[in-house]
Amino acid sequence: MAHPDFTPNYPLWLQVLAQVHTDDVLNYISCSQQHAANLARKKILKYIICSQQHAANLARKKILKYIICSQQHAANLARKKILKYIICSQQHAANLARKKILKYIICLQQHAAIPASMSPQACQAAYIVSGE
Repeated sequence: MAHPDFTPNYPLWLQVLAQVHTDDVLNYISCSQQHAANLARKKILKYIICSQQHAANLARKKILKYIICSQQHAANLARKKILKYIICSQQHAANLARKKILKYIICLQQHAAIPASMSPQACQAAYIVSGE
């Protein structure tokens, strides 16, 4: 199709040449528009992919943070239980020691009531031998 400003009094070869160039220019414009559209699609696609990756990374970070928090919570609970166990064990040991000391004191008090023939060393030996 000829350009609207194209006057018919030009030679035919010039008109054909102008028409060919016009088609080439239109083709180039069309190609340029398609190329721009392709670039835009690629950029949008790249943005979508980046957004998805970013969302996935955030999700991974949140999950990782949750796992770390859970592990820390579990570790804290374990520490508390271990500490509680240690405290209980120490209290139990202290109670056993108190009982043994009390038993020894009772033995010594009983020895005071026993005739003088039995010495405190004999009472202590009897206490150790009895395994109490």
